[in-house]
Amino acid sequence: MDLGQIGILLIGIGVLFFSIYLGMVFKETSEVIRETKVIVQRNSREIEDIIRDSSQILSAVGTASSAVS
Repeated sequence: MDLGQIGILLIGIGVLFFSIYLGMVFKETSEVIRETKVIVQRNSREIEDIIRDSSQILSAVGTASSAVS
């Protein structure tokens, strides 16, 4: 086995390990996205309430700011 073949073998092994690692990263990312979707679905009503209430709070702050001015 000459030096070129050893280099190609090492590159192949490196690509193999990188591919395995990349697969694990994609699997973890998929699980995080799945869990995030579940959390958002469970709390969608609360999220809508927060958005609606924050717009009312901003409107009240605007009114109070105008009154102070």
